[in-house]
Amino acid sequence: MKLRRKAVRQSPIIVSVGRVQRQAKRCLLAHNGRTTTTEIRRWCYPRDHKHWHYTEVRRALRQLGAEQVGRGLTRGRPGIWSLSVSHTERR
Repeated sequence: MKLRRKAVRQSPIIVSVGRVQRQAKRCLLAHNGRTTTTEIRRWCYPRDHKHWHYTEVRRALRQLGAEQVGRGLTRGRPGIWSLSVSHTERR
């Protein structure tokens, strides 16, 4: 029985929502479904800034079903992300 539970827990098909995904979704909802990668990173990692945080934020956004709809005009040209309508209705 223990082996069966362990196999189910480690299944790549069963995806759980982690802290970064929750915070990214909250940020998008707070900004009416559209914001930059920089702003989402601030919500997900408020205390420190590491170079790999942006990679984790982009991964979480793709898993949420968000799409990159453009690039910002500010320094560093951050990506602008938008959450689809079906995801904003499911709160």
